[in-house]
Amino acid sequence: MNLKERILLQTFAVLTVLNVVCLQDATRLSLSSNDLTLVVGETKNLSLTVDGSLNTSLTIYLYEDDGHGLISITPNQLTIPANSQSNWTQEISFFGENPGHAEIVGNATPVAVIDDSNLFVRIIVANSSSIILISFIVGWIYFVAWSISFYPQIWINIKRKSVVGLNFDFLALNLLGHTLYALFNCSLYWITTIEDEYFQRFPRGVNPVELNDVFFSIHASLITAFTISQCFIYERGEQRVSNIARGILGLFFTIIIVTFICSAVGVWHWLDFLNTCSYIKLAITLIKYVPQAVMNYRRKSTVGWSIGNIILDFTGGLLSMLQMILNSYNYNDWQSIFGDPTKFGLGLFSVLFDIVFMLQHYVFYRKSKIPPDSSRSDLTGMDAEKMEKMALALFIPPLAMIFFAFYFLRSSKEMPKNWREFVVELKIQASGTQGLAEDTIMRYWNKVELVKRPNKIAVMTGGNRGIGLCVLEKLLKCDMTVMLGGRNPEASKKSVESYLNEELIKGKVFYEKCDTGDMKSVKEFAMKVQEKFPAIHLLINNAGVMCTPYKESCDGFESQMAINYLGHFLLTHLLMPQLVVGSNNNDGRNVRIVNVSSCVHRLTDIDYSDFHCQKFYYPADAYNKSKLAQVLFTKSLERFFSEHELKIQSHSLHPGVVNTDLFEHSSTDYIPWIRKIFFKTPEEGSRTVVYAAISPKLEGDGGTYLSNCTKWNYHKSSDDPVECEKLFNFTYD
Repeated sequence: MNLKERILLQTFAVLTVLNVVCLQDATRLSLSSNDLTLVVGETKNLSLTVDGSLNTSLTIYLYEDDGHGLISITPNQLTIPANSQSNWTQEISFFGENPGHAEIVGNATPVAVIDDSNLFVRIIVANSSSIILISFIVGWIYFVAWSISFYPQIWINIKRKSVVGLNFDFLALNLLGHTLYALFNCSLYWITTIEDEYFQRFPRGVNPVELNDVFFSIHASLITAFTISQCFIYERGEQRVSNIARGILGLFFTIIIVTFICSAVGVWHWLDFLNTCSYIKLAITLIKYVPQAVMNYRRKSTVGWSIGNIILDFTGGLLSMLQMILNSYNYNDWQSIFGDPTKFGLGLFSVLFDIVFMLQHYVFYRKSKIPPDSSRSDLTGMDAEKMEKMALALFIPPLAMIFFAFYFLRSSKEMPKNWREFVVELKIQASGTQGLAEDTIMRYWNKVELVKRPNKIAVMTGGNRGIGLCVLEKLLKCDMTVMLGGRNPEASKKSVESYLNEELIKGKVFYEKCDTGDMKSVKEFAMKVQEKFPAIHLLINNAGVMCTPYKESCDGFESQMAINYLGHFLLTHLLMPQLVVGSNNNDGRNVRIVNVSSCVHRLTDIDYSDFHCQKFYYPADAYNKSKLAQVLFTKSLERFFSEHELKIQSHSLHPGVVNTDLFEHSSTDYIPWIRKIFFKTPEEGSRTVVYAAISPKLEGDGGTYLSNCTKWNYHKSSDDPVECEKLFNFTYD
């Protein structure tokens, strides 16, 4: 290339750059916001605006930068006509497909015609808006816990007029750490040149420092300095900053001074200096508790070291990790914990040290002698023992929440996506916990005596696994003949035969197909029963599913309502003639109908305007409604039998919280050992079912709701004849 060509080429390049700069100053393309938060299934709009004159038409392409399919964009391609007026606007719709973090970027063609550098939007797609709120509340709680955690130590120093027992190395390291943290936060939040450096390095980033970070770091620095001032006022014994700590502090100060000079003379950027300060703060977090723990070990005492400080720090640490777990689930961002474990690991490290201090205080050195002039009042002037117990109780709820969040959110269970679903989930978890407690307390009463009933006929749905299999075994031990209805008769037969010890059983069992979610199958099963047995003495409506994803039955009904209630409603009515015949030859006893319900029926009401959950569906809510329907149906039957003086009685029951396959869609699928330890066995769960079916103690006492072989509390509307008749008529129609 000769000299003339080079000059022409360079001149052309310079003119092109000048042209672009001029155009950028004149005409810009931007979105109304560069940040957007969505919930899965939600749509929000932003305005695309041309600011300035445009002499040629443009084609705009919008796309997800990393291509993970989190966002749908409408339209994702559009044309801006030439000579468009200033402030031309087009609405762009963003639809959340999947949870996560996405960045939408745009390109304008032809290039170098308009400034499109601001044509991007950072989008966060969440699973649930309610979890966003919970995370926000948790964040402020641990912010407050950490902020006030400094004061118990100050108070104990004042009460004792002494700082003996408080390690000076810890204080010195803590002051430097908080001061560096405050320097980083204040600089990045308030100094415009440093903020500009950050955005030059991360053009589409977000300033990581918020106002509460600034407040916390300044407050922590000042309150730590005040604590150190107490060391010059009160009795301190022979305590001083150790040579090791002085060496570490000297090393840190050397690094700070060198990096400061490098930044001041322009070798480094100021942002690099601040990052160095933050790394030193992280290093201090890792080592600052060691001197205090060692001092407690050497003294065999924690006197002078505030346990209130530790309890509050522990609570804040747990809640901080809980927030990270919640956010990781909500935004499908587990990589932030398991891929980059720094923040989570530091929080966990601090919590582990807090546990060490609590063990030292409450276990190892609990009986250490306290000087006469010392006070054990760490928090207030109230009785120290009471306050320690209160402080110790503070970390129990966060610990339970951490456990719940990690296992529950990592399970295959469908999680709440809004406040209504969250309330339902909270209720069902509370009800399950209450049920576990009741099962434990009532274990002594959960017993049933098997009564021989030879030549009597029982019909049962769903008896090939779990509770049903154990119920079947007990009925056969009572010498009853059982017609078993299941979705797969051959599989039911194999399951039963492999479970039962036929040498100890005189009863007989027959197998027929019955899918209670398919009304045609129910009718065919009823016909088979009627052909084989002219009289029936016991009907157990046991088949069921729990918390399954939304699905419609072949008849167009919501599947849980169909399987748990509607199929059994139809079966009961089809077999009513045989039940009436059976009541006339039942040795003077009443024929019985048993509906296996659940304690969660008390958590809901029937919504007749959305009976099949087409407007609102949450698995747990649909399950609760199907179980309430069973209880109301039981009450309706009992009133009918009483009015017509029939020797038939009906019962509904809660078998207990039982370890069966019914929980395959629950949060416990990720932690099956929880079920093995705390839940009833299927045999224990079968006792209340058999008690309702044959116990002489219930003779003539129909309509009852049972739990652990005892009458139990049920839904308030069950005693309302109008409400029961309303459901009956609605179902019948």
